[in-house]
Amino acid sequence: MKIAICYEYLTTKGGAEKVVLELAKSLGADIYTLIYDEKTSYAEFKQLRVMQLGCLIKKSPFIQSEAIIKFRRLNLEKYDAIISIGNWAKQIVMNPRNRKVIHYECTPPRFLFDLKDTVEKRLNPVSKGFFVAWANEVRKRDIEASTKIKNYICISKNVQNRIKKYYGIDAEVIYPPAELERYKIGKTGDYFLSIQRLAPEKRVEIQIEAFRNLPKERLLIIGPPDNTQYFRKLKENAPKNVEFLGAVSQEEKINLLANCKAVIQTAFDEDLGLIPLEAMACGKICIAVNEGGFKETIINGKSGILINEPYVENLEKAIKELKIDSETAGVCQKRAAEFSTSKFVSKIKERINKVIK
Repeated sequence: MKIAICYEYLTTKGGAEKVVLELAKSLGADIYTLIYDEKTSYAEFKQLRVMQLGCLIKKSPFIQSEAIIKFRRLNLEKYDAIISIGNWAKQIVMNPRNRKVIHYECTPPRFLFDLKDTVEKRLNPVSKGFFVAWANEVRKRDIEASTKIKNYICISKNVQNRIKKYYGIDAEVIYPPAELERYKIGKTGDYFLSIQRLAPEKRVEIQIEAFRNLPKERLLIIGPPDNTQYFRKLKENAPKNVEFLGAVSQEEKINLLANCKAVIQTAFDEDLGLIPLEAMACGKICIAVNEGGFKETIINGKSGILINEPYVENLEKAIKELKIDSETAGVCQKRAAEFSTSKFVSKIKERINKVIK
């Protein structure tokens, strides 16, 4: 059985890239992508068959437009099944030669839908005019491809609701692999841990304000700045008990997770969020806002704490009242095991077998 996987860019070590990697390894699949950077993506891709389609201008919005065009033109009729992942690779379904396409959606491109107004407010009048015209055209193509896909899968119930809202499609939920085998239980250290890209939608300022009122507690923040201006403001406003560690290696991240008190997450309407699962795999609870995918991964009061608004005050309260007993680690690890790589691959294989029959 010959399988092809299509994904727009292999240039970072993110959740979608991990899905591509695990599927390609398990299925012996070929990977088609516009850009592949061996240095910045997962090292294991070097052992797999990765075909680069190439890209003329590696900047938004040109790169997205080129992805749409190239995946629409790509002929993969020699494969028994095609799995597209991400926002733009789904355009593969528009080529009539490409049959038996399964699409795995991490989230619809929200800047074309519910976050479109937010993007427009950040732009000057000239840029705004260009963006609106471009976004309207790209949204048409996105909807056109999405509604043609017969086998639609997504990462969470939260994303499932968006797909229904934007495309009118009933997608099946198959949770992504969390690759939890490498994680370990450590000790309870003297710090709380926060992991995310440093971007406005992650709302790290909530964490900073809470710890400003908790001078005896420490917060370590892992993650690269995704928005320079936002990161600068965070650093300028952070009290002494908040430290920014930047990007760290996977080994460092696991050690920090294994030895923290608890993990904190404050992202706006997170698609799913694998960080709480990584925390649980290390036997640590996650304190998160009661929104989005956090409500799917965290069992409130058992494997974590979900806080309601006002977030700063309730985060502060949750930290003050945090209790960790001898059963916490076991409960957390049991919950994390429900999101294993083996379960993910097994369910995807079931769907492939149904499609090719």
